[in-house]
Amino acid sequence: MATQGMVTVRKNRRVVLKIVAGCDGWNAVDVARAIRRLKTIPSMTQALALAQNHGLGCQKCLLVITATQTLTQCEEEPNPLLRSTFNRSRFNPRWERGTADYIKIVDF
Repeated sequence: MATQGMVTVRKNRRVVLKIVAGCDGWNAVDVARAIRRLKTIPSMTQALALAQNHGLGCQKCLLVITATQTLTQCEEEPNPLLRSTFNRSRFNPRWERGTADYIKIVDF
């Protein structure tokens, strides 16, 4: 759990997108900065590319979620917590307790 990371993107204080990774979570800082520089909410594929380009997660543990869709490279089935906790900005759906060492929130 010590390397899990997540970037939550909000618009008007509502969650619109989450990037969730099970490893290399410290790179969430760089991903959040890159999203802020975009000055717009990234698409799911843009968010995945940003995470990959900045080293957040790996092919076994990286996913991008919106309120209705999931884009994943995970080898395992996504946790059911993805949907039920989506609107909670700081809740990491990979972990029953919802914690992660690296959580960054980007507000638009």
